[in-house]
Amino acid sequence: MEDVPVLRWDRACLLLKYVVQEIPGTSISWDGSERKITVITRNGTRIEMWIGNHWAKVNGVDTEIDPTKKDVAPFIQNGRSYGPFRFVGEQLGAKEILWHGETKIAELIFDDPDCECLRFKIGEVNCDRGYLI
Repeated sequence: MEDVPVLRWDRACLLLKYVVQEIPGTSISWDGSERKITVITRNGTRIEMWIGNHWAKVNGVDTEIDPTKKDVAPFIQNGRSYGPFRFVGEQLGAKEILWHGETKIAELIFDDPDCECLRFKIGEVNCDRGYLI
């Protein structure tokens, strides 16, 4: 991972590409003209997010990214697309989404033997499946 997860709006935000590529059968694409990120999960869920927009579409249905904070939206930093950790985890089908504030570690727990756990530490470059490097 070249850029690090960050905190913005008091929310953990992750590089979308690096989260998606760790989940087998899930793909991500970028439409520069619309500034839109599209993620297709292996079970066929289509997630569309636009840079700067606090609404997304999930299987064509308008979905608010963070109902408690209207300014939370995907953004670009250093040429990379970031998305809010909780929303991304929920839409990717994580069975648990954990935030450890003291250590600034975010975890996505999946009910999937190919990708059981993704851990990310805010401000650190290294992360991997199942454990923090």
